[in-house]
Amino acid sequence: MERNQITTVIELKVGDRFYKLNDKSKTVYQMVSYKTKTTKYATYAYWCQKPDNIGSRYPNLHAIKPETQVVYLRSATES
Repeated sequence: MERNQITTVIELKVGDRFYKLNDKSKTVYQMVSYKTKTTKYATYAYWCQKPDNIGSRYPNLHAIKPETQVVYLRSATES
């Protein structure tokens, strides 16, 4: 994937960094792997968190819908 490409969450992999397309402050998030959570109202399968919080003892995870449009920044495997 190319930098600044508009895509959806479902096309991202664990470790990819992005920001939401409609976010004016362009807060950067990173995809993380976490167990799927099912509630009475929804199933949450995609999780992200801020990169500075990676590896924290108490991570602050955010569930994100798979159809959310995002702007791809980079992958964790790239240098």
